[in-house]
Amino acid sequence: MNIRSYKKVAARSSSSLLLGVVVLLWAYFLVAGYRQAPEPSEHSFALLREADVAIRVSRTLEHKSEVTKFLCNYKPQEEIIEELLGELENSDDQNLLDEDALRAYDFLTVLHTGNISKVDRQALVKSAEQWHLWAWEADVLRLFEERDVDIEAALEYDHGDDASVYNLYLIAPYLGYGFLLIGIPFIRDALGTFKALPRANPRRLVAQWNWKLLLTIILGVGLVDTWIPTIAYLLPELIWSLAPNFLEILVDGTWRFIIPAILIATFFTKWRHAIPLLGLDRLPHLKPVLGMISIVLIYDEILFRSFDAFDGISWATVVSREDGMSGLVYALLSGVVFAPIAEEVIYRGFLYRGLCNRFSYRWAFALSTLFFVMIHYYGWYGSLSVAAFSIAALPLYMATGSLWTPIIYHALSNLLITASYWPVYHGFYSL
Repeated sequence: MNIRSYKKVAARSSSSLLLGVVVLLWAYFLVAGYRQAPEPSEHSFALLREADVAIRVSRTLEHKSEVTKFLCNYKPQEEIIEELLGELENSDDQNLLDEDALRAYDFLTVLHTGNISKVDRQALVKSAEQWHLWAWEADVLRLFEERDVDIEAALEYDHGDDASVYNLYLIAPYLGYGFLLIGIPFIRDALGTFKALPRANPRRLVAQWNWKLLLTIILGVGLVDTWIPTIAYLLPELIWSLAPNFLEILVDGTWRFIIPAILIATFFTKWRHAIPLLGLDRLPHLKPVLGMISIVLIYDEILFRSFDAFDGISWATVVSREDGMSGLVYALLSGVVFAPIAEEVIYRGFLYRGLCNRFSYRWAFALSTLFFVMIHYYGWYGSLSVAAFSIAALPLYMATGSLWTPIIYHALSNLLITASYWPVYHGFYSL
């Protein structure tokens, strides 16, 4: 590609002072965001949803084979209740429980102790007659040996399509195991991509990219583009009510792609010049993708069981716009389409290559991974999982020369996450 394809501004020296200020501001807001407590209502609702599913899954798996129990990560109901009580206690200490969660706390304590003397039986019966029960409320009502109330009907009706979503939750782990088995024959292809990193030196292609300017744009615009959803949600309620799902998708797409758009507009005279240099004109290589998914799935399983056994794993919070089937469309577009394209362009296509102009490929690899992990902070467990994902994505890109290879890898990984968690947190309220 001729150097005239690049804008002269892309080769100019950028201020170290400006970059330093942007890095400090970015670090400050990042840390402040990590320290910010979740919204109590959303945090509580997430606990209630997953607690409901966990109790039902435990009861269903109780009489299944040992193999099925292992694959579905079965835990006895007593152990689940103890974990739930611990999580509720920690959340209560942080003032993160609303009235519904505190009520659930009381019922789970009853199940743990067996003491039903302080339970308002009539209130529970009334809720059941109105077909409005959570799993732990139904279990407490069973302790009264209530025979005049259809507890199972009350348990199922409140959640609408509960049965289908509940079954999807049980099936979801097998999707991951399916990808694991399909990818095992290609693990060698995946491991072979790591050998390409020392040879695939991107400096020859982007030597004129100033790494300071590149990093300043990514971090600087990153400070601003988080305001896009905030500004959009200030629109009148009437506008959102006209086409809420469309507007959510539009806002999310704008927020995702603003940094890649600014990078391309800054570094290229024409947008079409970015396609061959980033590797968007080459077909993806699927074999190393499948092999890499298997490797990371094995790593994540070991990581999950290690954290689950020793430190535990933080419970997620609910994003209400992902509720229901329309919310599933939003989640798939956001996580499986928008995020893979935008983030791979930024972190693999631009950031790694730009950092290679100043640092060795090892340091560029480490720094680009660090930045990727910092913007995907989900606690220690989540950070270690994201780090493995990022470490796997870069050699896929550099070995194949196609940015579509890590994009496909990113999309499939996010699809597995959505399939695992959406039924728990959002499926019960399908529209």
